[in-house]
Order: sequence, then structure tokens, then C-alpha cells
Amino acid sequence: MQKRKAGRTSALMVIMAGLFVLGIYFVTGAVRATDIAPIEPQPQEDALKPGLAVKYYYGDYRDMAGDGAQIEALYEQMKSEDGGEGEPLPDLNYKTGEGRNVLTSKFGKFVGAHITGFIRFPEAGDYTLVMTSNDGVRFTLDGKMLHEDPDVHPDRDSEPLEVSVAKPGWVALEIGYFQRKGSAALVLKWKGPSGGDFAPVPAEHYAHTE
Repeated sequence: MQKRKAGRTSALMVIMAGLFVLGIYFVTGAVRATDIAPIEPQPQEDALKPGLAVKYYYGDYRDMAGDGAQIEALYEQMKSEDGGEGEPLPDLNYKTGEGRNVLTSKFGKFVGAHITGFIRFPEAGDYTLVMTSNDGVRFTLDGKMLHEDPDVHPDRDSEPLEVSVAKPGWVALEIGYFQRKGSAALVLKWKGPSGGDFAPVPAEHYAHTE
């Protein structure tokens, strides 16, 4: 009988300890930051071009995906098609109404985009990013996927994306994005180690070499 009581007491203590840790998580919002690093070697300044490179693809990704994730339909298309080179994106701060061209493409619906380049973190430390999208998006830094919102949806923010940057410099960026129809949005905001308010990442912090 005493052994049973001891066993129940031990189990209860384990449960209470787990709830305590979980409570700390929710109260503090503690999230393990993703470690990211600048590319090595860093690109030469005279090789950098302003903004982000973009290739455009076209299709109804909701229909193309069937029962799968709609953003994945874009990545499957990218395996078999080269895409069309678009005018570079000066930044990631796009919000447009129905019928307006998506990003720098010539069309207002059924547009997919593969966006590549670099984002410059001006100092080492912890940053918080927020990605707003409408419709589907997959966001990667330093080869690590930070956020995916894969299907058709209205303007929606990601959860806060915590990253820890070991040193200042240019970090590789890749985004897959599609807009089915209607309004569109693709915005990346940040706040740095010093805190402050979220703000769109300034254009001078984006570059590409292709």
C-alpha cells in the first residue's frame, strides 16, 4: 500500500513539474530562437544588386494541389519549369487590392513567385520577424524554414519568428509565394536586439547577385 502511495505521489510530482514548466512557457512566451548565420564568404559589395531576385510561375495552385499543401504545388512546378525572370523586388512590403498586379508580375491572379537573395542583419543578437501573407507562403533563412502558411487565406501574420544572428552580415533568403485571386499581401517586418516596434525591413537590407 505504501509503495502504491509513493508511486502515485511521484507521478503527481512529475505532472506538477510539467505543468509548471508549461506555465512558464505560456506566461513568458519563451521560444527557442533559430540560429542563423551569414553566408561565407560574404558577397563583394560591387557584386550586389538592390532588392531580391524573383521568378514567376502561373497556375491555380489550389486546384493543382488536390488534397495536398497548395504551396507544395508551386515547388513541384518549379522542378519542371524554369519560370520567368521578373523585375527584382525592391523590398518585401506589398499589399494590393483585387485586380492589381501581384508583386512585380504582369498579372493580378494565379501567380506564383520564387524569391531569392540576401537580407542584411546589421548587428549580432536576437531578432523577431513577422511575415504577413495572402495567399500561401514558405519562408526560409540560412536554409532553415522559419514559417509556412501553405494554403489560400486572407492577410494573416505569422507567429513571432525568433532568430539569433551570430554576427552581422548578409544571410541567404528564399521565399515561395503564390496568390490565387483577390487581394494580395507579402510583408516582412522585424525588430532588432534593441527592441522597439515592428517595422518593415528597409529596402537597403535586401540584395541579390543573380
